[in-house]
Amino acid sequence: METKKNLQKQIEEAIRTMELLRNDNPNGWIVESENHVCVGKEDGLNGTTFNVKNAVANTKAIIYDTKEDAEKYGFDYYLIDGRGNPIYMKATKAVDFYQREMDKANELLMFINNQPYNKL
Repeated sequence: METKKNLQKQIEEAIRTMELLRNDNPNGWIVESENHVCVGKEDGLNGTTFNVKNAVANTKAIIYDTKEDAEKYGFDYYLIDGRGNPIYMKATKAVDFYQREMDKANELLMFINNQPYNKL
């Protein structure tokens, strides 16, 4: 039960952080793929600048000033998935990215809160 509470708390904190990032960066751009977000080398997986999208990793996304900067500095044209297929990136407006990811995180919280084991 304690683990569930910690998970809920982390997700709630991440939602608040994403809300602040969305509001503070109305003109920013984020580099993402279908399942990954550009977070920089220190937070990336396997020596890349990308991590799997999740509420906590999304709060570490690099925000670029322009779409051109995002494409120039954020794209990794050599990133491949486990099957060796290329992972395609796109630049997304930060406000759109954070709103979509906050909505997903809120859905996850609702799912967790509605599980039968939470009724004990």
